[in-house]
Amino acid sequence: MSTTINIPVEVPYGYDFNQLLTKVADYVRLFVPVTGQPTVAEVEQAEPVITEADLVIDPAVEAMFSSVPPLSPDIDIRQEYGKYLYEKYK
Repeated sequence: MSTTINIPVEVPYGYDFNQLLTKVADYVRLFVPVTGQPTVAEVEQAEPVITEADLVIDPAVEAMFSSVPPLSPDIDIRQEYGKYLYEKYK
């Protein structure tokens, strides 16, 4: 979920944008703790957690692919992908 904050600003010609960016950053710092949203650094440092429920195939998806036969075990996937790339970029 993201939050958009509309800040109407009319910037006069020759205005120093650093002052404007500082004011916007100060406003955002006031807003973020109130909402409890994590900072970008906190999100980037967070480890993803994968549970058993994440690994279960949804019944609707399983039904969509029920008619697709499995790949033959003697197919070399790397070789076939190489052929695909050759045909695509020749």
